[in-house]
Amino acid sequence: MVATVMFTLVMAAAPTTTGAVPIEVAKPLPVCQAWGPRPPACTEPPLRETVSIYNSWRKPDGSHPAEAVMIRPPSLLNRDAPPAGIDQFPAWLRSGAARRSAEVTLNLVIASDGTIVSCRAAQVEAHEYAEQFKRTKIPAETALGDQACTLVRATRKFRPAIDAEGKRIEAPMAVAVYYKRERYDMLAPPAPPPPSRYLGTAPWGEEKAWPPRYFLDAPVSFAVPKFKDFLSDAKDLPKQAMVGAVMDLANTGQAARCDVRLPSGDKRLDDATCAALLTVKAAPNRWGVRGLPVEVTWQGSKAKVLLAGPQTLPNLAAIVVIPPELRPATPPKWSMRVRVLLDPQGKPTACTVSSASDDDALDAASCKLARQARYTPGKDGFGRPAAGGVDLRIDWARGEIVPPTY
Repeated sequence: MVATVMFTLVMAAAPTTTGAVPIEVAKPLPVCQAWGPRPPACTEPPLRETVSIYNSWRKPDGSHPAEAVMIRPPSLLNRDAPPAGIDQFPAWLRSGAARRSAEVTLNLVIASDGTIVSCRAAQVEAHEYAEQFKRTKIPAETALGDQACTLVRATRKFRPAIDAEGKRIEAPMAVAVYYKRERYDMLAPPAPPPPSRYLGTAPWGEEKAWPPRYFLDAPVSFAVPKFKDFLSDAKDLPKQAMVGAVMDLANTGQAARCDVRLPSGDKRLDDATCAALLTVKAAPNRWGVRGLPVEVTWQGSKAKVLLAGPQTLPNLAAIVVIPPELRPATPPKWSMRVRVLLDPQGKPTACTVSSASDDDALDAASCKLARQARYTPGKDGFGRPAAGGVDLRIDWARGEIVPPTY
């Protein structure tokens, strides 16, 4: 008996020609932005912590004798050096999910050799940002001032001040230490930088001066609201009063903030002014407008609005040619810069060296020549003569003083 074994070969069926089914991969959500159209779904960027140290805009209090004679104030030499080796970020700023920041203004006295003679905290402030335009003041730890002094002493070097003769002297200065915990991608892009020439009667942050310092490259206009509709009570109003306010306009044109800087003396008028201005909407602008001064003149319950326009900046009347006999035999490789303060008529009142050379005598000569130049006066946004200043570039190699170009 013969057994027969049969093998059956089974061939796999050839695949169809319809193609492979693609696998859908979920796209990552875009990062939420503070400008432009907001997507229906986006992811929040991470919170980041930074510490920055800068020359403060605050002026010394005038108690140090050097303030009357120095033409070049002390300055930071290594502003961007990382504060390594110190746990510099305060733990209490890390609590919560909102953005937080703290600013410490330090009053320093810098010796003629660039060392720190003394350091004390002049102001300590902290804020929390629940939303982009809403800032809430929060209590700051008192020890932050001492911590900031320790940080500056350990990580920063300074260039000393000089007087009009180029002699190095002991002098005061102010330094700001910024602690920030924020979502950088959520911040609105910076406003266009102001021109090299600047205008203003007060330092940055001075709230008592009118109009305050601001930058506007084009006029702003909007439909004027009916201010009387926002009055809580129209009885016994003053015959005439003026309210000076500053407002922010978002990039959509919608009013985002209004602060009264010049009160009228009648709280009803002050409240009605900002309540009305917060309802306005201007033309959309990519960058928005910050700190726009507005004057509202009330006559009884009627109001007239005057918006500040672009400022008329002071300028150098003509290029200054430096006489050959005053030029150094070996001029510096880079141009120097000075800032000349002007009164409302355009006459120089002071000069400071903003970009120093390695030659103290040359710094002193730069300010002397800049104060001898002629200038055209500036006007504020309302067309009135205003004190201000001009930034100048001193090119010793070419022998000329001109406005800086960027």
